[in-house]
Amino acid sequence: MKLMHTAPLTKRLWLPSLLLLFLLPALLIVVFFVVPIGITGVISLTGLDYRFRWDFVGLANFLALLQDALIPRVLLNTGGYVCTTLLVFHLGLGLVLALLTATGNGWSSLCGYLRDELP
Repeated sequence: MKLMHTAPLTKRLWLPSLLLLFLLPALLIVVFFVVPIGITGVISLTGLDYRFRWDFVGLANFLALLQDALIPRVLLNTGGYVCTTLLVFHLGLGLVLALLTATGNGWSSLCGYLRDELP
């Protein structure tokens, strides 16, 4: 009976270490994104105080949040801030940079476009 040919052990040692090297980005994502999300979820269910006493309170923190009178104003301010920064910085500066780099004229092209397109 003839045995199948197998590679020597020394030639196969690189394979697991190379695979672990390719898995390193996924491990970094887990360590720096997934683990903090889990820890934050656990902490949100406790009454953690300045002495780091972890008293489990369940969903009482979220119930207190919903009953707070300032929450509608906080959500309105946050939404306004997000919309303003998206419009001004992302869209506005993106348009400016696109117009400055798309043509050879630079600022004159941008000013002409804005003069023609904006009311």
